[in-house]
Amino acid sequence: MPWWLWLLLVALAFLLAATAAALQLRGDPFARATLAALRRLSWRQRFEVARAIARDRRVPRLARWLPLALAVYLAFPIDLIPDVIPLLGQLDDVLAVALVLWLLIRLVPHEVIEEHLSSFVGDGQTANR
Repeated sequence: MPWWLWLLLVALAFLLAATAAALQLRGDPFARATLAALRRLSWRQRFEVARAIARDRRVPRLARWLPLALAVYLAFPIDLIPDVIPLLGQLDDVLAVALVLWLLIRLVPHEVIEEHLSSFVGDGQTANR
């Protein structure tokens, strides 16, 4: 089998896995509530929440490295599906973000997320720091 066909099969498998992750995120009530709370925060507050969660000792090391790996993947010029292919080239980046979000929701203990998020969100309003 030619190399490009293997590459296409790997890319399709990745897209299927990431699509399944995105759909599962949509149906998870904790993920939906967390993402809704994060939408109410400013970008600076979101960054502070992410930094506080990353510094927490209860968070697994893999969960700390995933966002960095995602940033490297998004910044790296070589993708699983080249960006010159219309729509599919950008779709793999979107699905990579969804896959990392899904993994983070699964890896980081819910108590840690709730604890750090509640320090910024209180009674429907954002807390000032």
